[in-house]
Amino acid sequence: MAHTEVVNADDTDLGAIMVQRGAKTRALHMWSDSGQRYAKKILVAGSKAQVYLLKNPTEVQEYDLTKKFRGMFEQFLLLGFGSNSKDLSSAYTIKLGEPASETIAGEKTTKIELTPKSQEMLASLKKCELWIADSKGIAVQQKVYTGGGDYMLATYTNMTINPSLPDLKLDLPKGVKVVKPLK
Repeated sequence: MAHTEVVNADDTDLGAIMVQRGAKTRALHMWSDSGQRYAKKILVAGSKAQVYLLKNPTEVQEYDLTKKFRGMFEQFLLLGFGSNSKDLSSAYTIKLGEPASETIAGEKTTKIELTPKSQEMLASLKKCELWIADSKGIAVQQKVYTGGGDYMLATYTNMTINPSLPDLKLDLPKGVKVVKPLK
């Protein structure tokens, strides 16, 4: 769910997400399928991100993450997937949230608050709250504050740790052209 403070509006979406992180290389791969209002599929692999908007089925947008965006993307993904306390503490200042304990999606959780250490990251992400499942040690909810009262809230259900995953890829129709909106 995304909240826009200036118009006091919420926008909710549902979908599926899969994340792989290499054991040796620590490379992040993410696949997301949002089948609701803003139907889109996203694939991030290596230094490339592809966004396929179903409202425009003739093209896929491709972004180069090697320079400007890679560090920010990895820090953002660290918030919920494949991170440990060492990863988080190197990129964020961590403190216990208020209240410290809550039940989210049927899971007893401990709430922590993260503030980016990097000024570049702080410009787009003011702080993040994570609800970590006490039984699994993984985030079941995250709330990302982007400034001006705006935030994104994501609740994760039916999560499986270390499942056997297929190759993460976009299944695109034939003839889809690649567009690179950012230079």
